[in-house]
Amino acid sequence: MPRLILFELKKMLSRRVALAANVGVVAFLVAIMALNVVQTKTANARGEIVSGTEAIAQMRADAEEHAGTITAERAAADIAAYQETVFSRIDRDAVTQMR
Repeated sequence: MPRLILFELKKMLSRRVALAANVGVVAFLVAIMALNVVQTKTANARGEIVSGTEAIAQMRADAEEHAGTITAERAAADIAAYQETVFSRIDRDAVTQMR
């Protein structure tokens, strides 16, 4: 099987037109992969928009922070943190009076 693959690669790359087409496709794929990294954007804990590899690292850190099994204690702590964040911006009594 490896000999067949090598034979096909040799056959594909033997002509200049095929070589140019294959190099063009590889360059296009590399450009697409690079744009995927460059165009990645996310917000960090301070609310700033970060992009590129810093954004990818931030998304991984956020995912690791929330990784693991969900227990009742963890769910209660996450809900309490969310409520603290929400009620720091709006009045708790105003929300309870809503119908």
